[in-house]
Amino acid sequence: MGSRDTVILHMRAALIVFVLWSLSCTPTQTVVRFEAGPGVQARASAVRVRLYRLPADELFYDETISLGGDLPERQVPVSPRDDDASRRFRAEATLFERGQPFASAAVEAGFRSGEQREVWIVFDDVCVDVECPPARTCLNGLCQPLCVGPSDDPRDRVDCGSTPPPDVGPPDPVDMGANDQGADDGGAPCDCPCGGDVCTPDGNCAPSVALRALDVGARHSCAIDTENRLWCWGDNREGQLVGSEIVVTEPTLVPVADGTAVVDFAVGGTREAGTGFTAVIVQGSALYTWGASPNGRLGRTGDPRQPGQVEGSWSSVDLGGGHGCGTKGDAMWCWGAGDSRQTQREGDTTEPVQTTATIIGLSLGKDHTCAWSRTTGACMGAHEREQLARPDPADATVAERQRLAPVPAPTPDDRPGADTFRYTMISAGAEHTCALGVSGSSGPTWLYCAGAGAEVDFRLGLDVTLDVNFPDRSLAQLDVDWRSVSAGWTHTCGIDSADTLRCWGDALLGGEPIASDLPASATVPGSYQAVSAGNRQTCAIDIDGRLFCWGESPLGNLGLGSVARAATPTRVCFSDD
Repeated sequence: MGSRDTVILHMRAALIVFVLWSLSCTPTQTVVRFEAGPGVQARASAVRVRLYRLPADELFYDETISLGGDLPERQVPVSPRDDDASRRFRAEATLFERGQPFASAAVEAGFRSGEQREVWIVFDDVCVDVECPPARTCLNGLCQPLCVGPSDDPRDRVDCGSTPPPDVGPPDPVDMGANDQGADDGGAPCDCPCGGDVCTPDGNCAPSVALRALDVGARHSCAIDTENRLWCWGDNREGQLVGSEIVVTEPTLVPVADGTAVVDFAVGGTREAGTGFTAVIVQGSALYTWGASPNGRLGRTGDPRQPGQVEGSWSSVDLGGGHGCGTKGDAMWCWGAGDSRQTQREGDTTEPVQTTATIIGLSLGKDHTCAWSRTTGACMGAHEREQLARPDPADATVAERQRLAPVPAPTPDDRPGADTFRYTMISAGAEHTCALGVSGSSGPTWLYCAGAGAEVDFRLGLDVTLDVNFPDRSLAQLDVDWRSVSAGWTHTCGIDSADTLRCWGDALLGGEPIASDLPASATVPGSYQAVSAGNRQTCAIDIDGRLFCWGESPLGNLGLGSVARAATPTRVCFSDD
């Protein structure tokens, strides 16, 4: 449901590299610039840029830039250490949509003594779904070598390999090996908790299975790795993980459509047994669902315990407590439980029905549905705890409070630029909703929440325990530029532009349940790229692709191999055997 760090659109990034020269006398320098085609720009909310010195892979630049729907031209000037033009570097760019990475590109380049070069990384629409082998990237729909060397031809390429490009010279020799004790030559120890981890020269543990997205549900969870494979764990009473085990306490590979690459996925259900279900979109745009089948929540008929295809060609999907929605292009279709009109229909529906919304993103809560376009955000469904972020008359009936059509969320007016404010992401939790928004084309991304404040849990991040019916800026005491947010059942987590993970509400940190309205007091150590808040558990992926989970685990919800709870973030291991 909406507790995950939202959906993924699978797209192979296109990379075009132009090498240009300045004829003037300038210091030795290479300027890295970033652009994207209009189709990619429409999806991108942030770009992360990382630069590494080669051959040691030494990170020397790391910045995440909020884009607000546009990817303007960026530039990063790079100068070689000690003005040594023989040095080389690798530039990596990752685009994020609603907090999740959906496209990446990389290029290796060097310098030319006394000259300024420009290296352009362009995410091109024409290369969507073009898959290239290692060390190559897509250019004009074709796979081209990744490495670039100096030349008078701006489109010249030099294939990657042991032979250095012309006029660049050999790289500096660096011993990257490890000793018998699992440490590099500098003595950094490697005490890796997971089998298959690789000890890096700086003493860190690189995972054998690196993740890129996850969705933590009320009773089960799933994630996909960088090879686009689906892993799941937790409750399996309804076959929502596939297989015969009742409870799966460790991440298990779930093959769908004969192992076809997964491009989007979601888990759904409530705290009650017999409600869990799962949805996956595979390469080729086919949607499969399986698990509990009451209320038509699978969007199809047939065997509910095996992945079955939902008719149509799909681009994204999300699941709620008993309903599901997906997109075909920019049109939203919904199915399943309609008791709160969360599908824009009164009553249940087994087959997907098109709604009136035109969107670029969606997020489903337990009994409500939210979506956003380039200009506004809107929600429909249950509103008894003000989760639709819309004030109602005091005498409004239940039917009047349940929206039959997406109702635009009010624009916050508590800061300059409110007239140009737009939502960039919405996360629908069980009974509250949080959103990210910006004013104008630049500036920080603010976090707003509305809905159930409960009596003690402070899930909205506000200094109140009352329900809030208007988007209120959370954490106003913190000057934080937010990149993503995940609303769970009774707590909320978010990641800022510095990759810092903060959680607030009724979460498990420090050994006992705590209620905190100050996310600064519940900052999770480390740097993170994705987070998903569930029922009484949370999982997050760090920038190296490792998974950490904490909280309650009565059904193996944490994937740690047991049903014991974890009071602090604990590494989850994956076996590729």
